[in-house]
Amino acid sequence: MMVNTAQVVDDMQIIASIVSGETHLFQDLTRPYERSVYAMVFSMLQDKADTEDAAQEAFLKASGTWADVENLSVNESAEAIDISAAPLKSDFTAPE
Repeated sequence: MMVNTAQVVDDMQIIASIVSGETHLFQDLTRPYERSVYAMVFSMLQDKADTEDAAQEAFLKASGTWADVENLSVNESAEAIDISAAPLKSDFTAPE
């Protein structure tokens, strides 16, 4: 996978802001990844409800690694946040 360094740097800045308390930025971080993550998960599960649950769970797990983002290189950060994509809310639905 080709890493978009500019996107990773932008994501790292947003993550640092979220970690420091600006949680309203979570959707700005995840929005660009929603479609690709949903499509990947749906291709494996073939069920809309299960896909929505699994995609949300994946994003929540990925967000658990964000506190350490300042200690990572750009390439390590790309791997840590690459799956970050869904809005943090209990009613996650398929991207439009």
